[in-house]
Amino acid sequence: MYRTTWMPVHSKEKFIGKIFSLLVIVVINLSTSLTAMAVGLIPVPTLKNVTTQASATYDPVKQWYSYHYSVDNPATNTGEIWDIKVDISRRFIGGSVRLNPNGLTIPLGATTSTFIEELADYKPPLGFPLNQSVISIGQRVPAGWAGGFGRDGYAGFHTRSNVAGIVPSANLGGFVLISPGLPTIRKMQIIPDWMLVVPNLDEVTEAEKQQAGDIERKIIFHTHTLGPAGVTNFGGFSHWNLLRDDIEKAVTLGWVPDTALAGTIRTKLAFARKALDAQDGTLAKSRLQTLLATMQAVTPGQKIRREAYDLIVLNIQSLLKHTANTPIPFEPAYSLTPPTSTLSLGKRQTLIARAFNVAFNNAPIPSEFFEARITEGPHIGMSWFLQTDANGEAPFSYVGKKVGKDHIIISRPLGLLKKKPVMLAFTGNLNTLAAGGLCWADHHWVEGRREPFWRKPR
Repeated sequence: MYRTTWMPVHSKEKFIGKIFSLLVIVVINLSTSLTAMAVGLIPVPTLKNVTTQASATYDPVKQWYSYHYSVDNPATNTGEIWDIKVDISRRFIGGSVRLNPNGLTIPLGATTSTFIEELADYKPPLGFPLNQSVISIGQRVPAGWAGGFGRDGYAGFHTRSNVAGIVPSANLGGFVLISPGLPTIRKMQIIPDWMLVVPNLDEVTEAEKQQAGDIERKIIFHTHTLGPAGVTNFGGFSHWNLLRDDIEKAVTLGWVPDTALAGTIRTKLAFARKALDAQDGTLAKSRLQTLLATMQAVTPGQKIRREAYDLIVLNIQSLLKHTANTPIPFEPAYSLTPPTSTLSLGKRQTLIARAFNVAFNNAPIPSEFFEARITEGPHIGMSWFLQTDANGEAPFSYVGKKVGKDHIIISRPLGLLKKKPVMLAFTGNLNTLAAGGLCWADHHWVEGRREPFWRKPR
């Protein structure tokens, strides 16, 4: 008997040998049809046209969002749903912080664990991919189900042993994700119960294993739903950008079928964002209030799905809470990542300089001009004049050709450095880079500061 599946971390130690033995099943041939690949004694189930519904609520005391899910399995299917998964992955970006996990719990069946305890169990070889992790979550489940999350970046709800899943013609709710994360649109997977069952385990061929793996991947029902986002800069540009992009995605998914309403939402959000870009926070919030009133006058149903309604309303309410009034305070700061790295001489190291407003929730500063310069060390004299992108980032690179320690400062063309520079050290036969603390620029507004002179690095 074989099964390839996500399982929560608390079960992995028990099944680790089995998991590794089944990794070969993931090698698949996507061009082969399911019927042609039917293998084993259990018929391949069908799982189509599954209906999912989601809604979101906010607890202002705990500052948690709760995401409620229900799943309907049509009578035309033959597959019994035993696993429901929601994407909660997040990428680690320089300066990012984890959303507060305190108080979030995971139901494991007979026992309950905390998110912190479950996360601590993800050590190599079961660790997350490089620079990735998951958003802080808790869960609630219906009777007979358990929760958890996997290294694939998905939170899961799965049936416990000897408990039926969601059979055809049945509907089940009570699946809840709880997180400080803002509402966003996430991928969702609905997985039917199926495994490769054979008369003799020792006679299973590699081809049958590959066929079983292909079947298990192809019978998954894919859709979209609400879930927590990894944005921690509430009220910052990344938050505004997230809502803008999610509205476009919601329209594309058909969550806002009324085209007139969709156009109104887009226009009013863009109008509010224009005021924000002009650093008029008071006007931006006034325009957001107008959009919120428009949304609250619409009843979720024919014109807009509940998912889109909750997504937009809850994000607007958060933006209203966290967007500063006029004038928006402006105190730019700069940082360099990665904090450390080791390279052989002759290799190219790419660094990312970031500009952010420490007086406004560390919001990234787009279109910011500044200079990175090596002031001491074997590569003294090299400099880069940089402009940040929409995320407040500006990458640059150079090749370490000499042994020694380089000191790099970051400053605005007309600004003053307030703290010690970043230091990059080249030692021995290795090119070792160590980026030390933050470089802060003079925060006083200087007329013409966005008019730097440009030249190529020497």
